[in-house]
Amino acid sequence: MDPMARAASEHFHTPQPIVETLTFEDERVNRYVWYPGEDLPWPEILGGWIRRCRVTPIVPFLIWERINDVPEDMRKAVRRDWMDRDHQEAQYEVRPAGIFDAVMGQYHIWGCRELTALKGMRTEEVATLNLDATFCPWPSNEIPKAYSKIEAHIRDACRNLNGNQLLQSVGREMLGSIFASRAYDQKIVDELEAQKEPKYSNPIFRALDRLERRRRDQALNDLAAAQNKVFDKVPEILSAKGAGMDPAITELLKGQQQQIDLLTRMLADRKVSKPQLRRRRRLQTETVDAKHLPRTDQPDQT
Repeated sequence: MDPMARAASEHFHTPQPIVETLTFEDERVNRYVWYPGEDLPWPEILGGWIRRCRVTPIVPFLIWERINDVPEDMRKAVRRDWMDRDHQEAQYEVRPAGIFDAVMGQYHIWGCRELTALKGMRTEEVATLNLDATFCPWPSNEIPKAYSKIEAHIRDACRNLNGNQLLQSVGREMLGSIFASRAYDQKIVDELEAQKEPKYSNPIFRALDRLERRRRDQALNDLAAAQNKVFDKVPEILSAKGAGMDPAITELLKGQQQQIDLLTRMLADRKVSKPQLRRRRRLQTETVDAKHLPRTDQPDQT
């Protein structure tokens, strides 16, 4: 390899193994996170992503920076800057605790959770557990969109672990992540659909897929169509029963018919564009103003 290219490759975030005996509370112990929503970007994690439904390790790595930017007590090694020989670089360790705190600060509200049962374990030990194969065996491009399907598989896997406490703890924490992610998706969808004119975006469509939930306007359309099918039969019922129809049932049917009429009007209003709404309001204003004009069919009183 060209010496310049080799130096460049060493300069950037090339993870280097750190083998050392660490206590459980040490900032350098490995951490593991899991998220069932979608891939989340994070540059300080190997591969640059927290992959959906995949156990993602957060491990320490070494990086070179200008020596003046690295505190003296944090320097692991020193070398000449390959781009500027008059300056030096220092190597320092980026610790999992800081990366983990930053990840949780941004993605915890989304439902990303730490697999605390794995905290401090070496990546080689975690790899031998085959957690992805146990709890989410699908290829990455075939993982089900719906939370319910992933949850059902994890619950089934937990029932077949033969009392393995470590794996059961991991499974429970994955289920907790699913619950939190589902709650967050429901919150953002509910907030959008509470607006008078919701604008659906791709993140909202993906959340609806994960929740197996239909858009509100489509659900109202389905409700209106289903109730209309029922009320198409109302005239036949009334004519068949005649005067013998129970007044309470008659009132109930009328009330439900009013409900479907209201839903239909709501849907019609939601489909009206803003220019149409402005035109409708202008016409209504003109109609109101016209009521106050003198009638042309009355003789002049002057």
